[in-house]
Amino acid sequence: MSEEIKENITEEAPAAAEETAVEAEAPKKEKKPVNRMKALVIGLVAVCVVIIGILGWQSFKDGDYKAIAEAKNQETVEFKGINYEKLYKTHKTDEVVLSINGSDFTWDEYFCWVYNMGEQVLSYMQQMYSYYGLETNWSDTVSEDSEETYFDVVRSSAEEYLKELVCVESVAAEVGVAIDADDEATIADTVASAAVNYCGDGATEADLEKYIADYYMTMGLFKRSIAESILQDKIFDELYGSDYSKVSDADAIKYLEDNGYMYATHILISNTDDDGNELDDAAMAEKLEKLNAAVEELRAIEGDAKRVERFKELKEELCDDAGKSAYPDGYMFTTGKFVSAFEDAYLSVGDYEVSDPVESDYGYHIVMHLPLDPDAIVEYDSSTYEPLTARYYVANQSFSELLQAKYDTLVSEYKPGFEDLHLAKYLKKVS
Repeated sequence: MSEEIKENITEEAPAAAEETAVEAEAPKKEKKPVNRMKALVIGLVAVCVVIIGILGWQSFKDGDYKAIAEAKNQETVEFKGINYEKLYKTHKTDEVVLSINGSDFTWDEYFCWVYNMGEQVLSYMQQMYSYYGLETNWSDTVSEDSEETYFDVVRSSAEEYLKELVCVESVAAEVGVAIDADDEATIADTVASAAVNYCGDGATEADLEKYIADYYMTMGLFKRSIAESILQDKIFDELYGSDYSKVSDADAIKYLEDNGYMYATHILISNTDDDGNELDDAAMAEKLEKLNAAVEELRAIEGDAKRVERFKELKEELCDDAGKSAYPDGYMFTTGKFVSAFEDAYLSVGDYEVSDPVESDYGYHIVMHLPLDPDAIVEYDSSTYEPLTARYYVANQSFSELLQAKYDTLVSEYKPGFEDLHLAKYLKKVS
C-alpha cells in the first residue's frame, strides 16, 4: 500500500508534549523509531481491523457520510464499492493465489485482505468527500507523483498483509522461537474471548467462525494472526529483553550520541509565586542568594557521586520546576528543545560540574552537566506513560530494521489467472 494512503487512512494522533519549566515555546519534534507493536507486522492489529475496524467503516459507509454532507449542505454523491460476493465466487476457496517464499495462500486467505482494504478505501473516499468535498474514483492515482490507483492499493495491500505474516514467521524461525503449548492456550483463550465479545454470552468458536465469515475471515487466518502477535513479542524478548535489558550500554549511548542528546539536571528558582504572580525584587534576591550558596557548596564537594547526591537534595529543597517529579535525575534533551539559557549553561561546564546561575523567562537556573546515561528517561509514552530510555529506542529501531530487511527479501509469485483481479468489472453502487 502506498505511504500516502496509509498515512491518510490510519493517521496517528501526535504525542503529548511534556510540560517542564525549561522547554522552549516550540520544541522541535524528534523523529522516533517505530514502536515494535507498530512495526512492519500486523499481528492482532489485523484481527482488530477485520472484526472491529470494518464495523466502523461499515457504519460510515451506511450513512454517516451522508449526514455529514447534509450538515455541510453538500450534494450527496453516489459511490461505487466492490461487489465482493460476485468477486469471491470467481474462484474456489482452496485455490492457491500466490506463493511467498514457498508459503502458499489460498483464495479465501487472500480475499480476506482484498475485502479488508477495499472497505478501507471506500470509507476513505466517502470521508474525503464528506469532510473536504473531494470526489475520488477508484481509477484515480493515490497522489500526483504516483501511478498506483486505488484499485492497485487493494491488490497490493492484500499481498503486503500476507507477506508480513511470512516475514515474522521467517524471522521467528531464524531467531529460534516458536508457538508452544502455552501460546496455543493463549490463542484458544483469545478466540473464546472474541466469541463472547462479538457473539454474546455462551458463544463458541463455531459462532465466531460464522461471524467473521461475514467479513471473509477464516478461523485459520484469525488464529494465525493471533499467533503472529505472539511471535512478535517472543522475537523481541529473545533479542532485546521484555525490559530492553539485552540492549548494551554501548549501543544505547551511541543512539543518544548519534541523535544529539544531552543530559542535565538543574535547580530552578521561579520568578513567580504559586498563583503565578511575579515576585518582587526583594523576594527574588533572597531566593537567588540561596541559589548562589548552593553553587558554592556544590563546587566545594570532592567526588562526583557525592556532588550528584547533594545536588539531588538541594534540588528537592529549592527547585520550583514542576517537571522534577517526572524527571528526578534530570532531563535528556536535544538542541532547541529547552530555553537557550539552559542549554548554554549546560555547554559552559563539563561532566558533573555546576554552572553559574543563568536567567530565563522562568527565573534563575543552575545546571549540572551529566554524562549520557543509557537508563535515563528520555520521555514518557504518551499513551501508557511508561518511562522510555535509550535502550527502548535502540530495541525498537533494531527490531523494525530486522523485520524490514527480511520483508525486502520476500518474493511473491502469483499463480496463473491471479496477476490482475480486474476489480473495475466488479464495481457496484453503494447506498
